[in-house]
Amino acid sequence: MLEEVDEETLWLRPQTDNRYTAAKSWAQWDGAHWSAVRNPPPCRIRDFEAKSPDDIWTLDDERIARHWDGTHWTTTRLPHETLDLAMVATQDVWAVGRRSTGPGTRMSGERYPQPASMHWDGTAWKSVETPQAHFDPLPSEPVAGLGSVFVLDDGEVFAYGANNYNHGESLTEDHEPRIEDISLRRDGSKWVEQKPPSGECAVRVPMGQDEEGLFLSGNRYLTDDDRCVKIKHPRLPRSTGVRKAARQLLWLEEIRRSPDTGEWFGAGHVATRQSGDQVFVPVVVRLKRGS
Repeated sequence: MLEEVDEETLWLRPQTDNRYTAAKSWAQWDGAHWSAVRNPPPCRIRDFEAKSPDDIWTLDDERIARHWDGTHWTTTRLPHETLDLAMVATQDVWAVGRRSTGPGTRMSGERYPQPASMHWDGTAWKSVETPQAHFDPLPSEPVAGLGSVFVLDDGEVFAYGANNYNHGESLTEDHEPRIEDISLRRDGSKWVEQKPPSGECAVRVPMGQDEEGLFLSGNRYLTDDDRCVKIKHPRLPRSTGVRKAARQLLWLEEIRRSPDTGEWFGAGHVATRQSGDQVFVPVVVRLKRGS
């Protein structure tokens, strides 16, 4: 996994099932060469956010975050189950996930997890009031939560999630409610519902920002003038085991800017839909802008 530490540095972190990862497994790219990271996080990483090599936040498990200040790692505990982190500044960090206690988490005898957001103000993580989600009628095993938080270059904070349930348990298929997408924007001291963009960009979440707009999940790009553009990708060669008529789907886990060239790269995999053996191929793609 590639992680942007600052505009001039990328860290390459290993993906492992082991809780603790050897320091030599981490590598740093400064735009010219690779070197070992001297003080990598002492744990398995679920999320990584940084403003500089001396200001890094990581999410260890659902309730543990760690901060590197250039000298040592400090461990902090989060109020709720956490799925994503985002930094505005050193003493302005956001976390999102879901909560299992408090208002709205029990309805008609059903356990109903609700969206949760938390804020680090430089001293402690504090739970922040977050809009609740509700179904009417109530389906079986409802669950609502936030899975992504994103900070624009100007410091504006957005959070994304869904209101979902266990499909097919209690309602007929014809009467099952639709999954509800949650899109929030931080407006001063409160979260407000955010109107999604139009078209295919409506259900996508931001993965990166450049000078012209936002890179979104699902290979979409939202321009600053609200145009939704599909980012095309080349087909895999037949040598990978992909048949000529197979449908190929690109799934990117991350999108990062190269510190040496300023080019944008994505890392993920291509999945195929074809008869017989399915093929999953890890890939790195480079963005080529049209005229």
